[in-house]
Amino acid sequence: MIYTSGDKDDASKGIRYLERAVKNKAYEAAYLLGVIYKDGKIVEQDNEKAKEWFEVASKYNQPKATFLLAQIYDTQVFGKDQQATL
Repeated sequence: MIYTSGDKDDASKGIRYLERAVKNKAYEAAYLLGVIYKDGKIVEQDNEKAKEWFEVASKYNQPKATFLLAQIYDTQVFGKDQQATL
């Protein structure tokens, strides 16, 4: 709720709470961080950070993160133009 309020300070606070949750082994938070950075609605989009967080979540058996991580790798390998033909 904190990071979705629209206030940039609250978003930063929410990100910090999620990062702290990951440090405390709540790996669902790593998935959420990946989504936040991938979407770019709450913070500036950062695909590299999204990939890093999805990798953490995937390592700890978060299937949604594994799926999104596969999409990121697929995009990097083939590029958007090539994906349209697959």
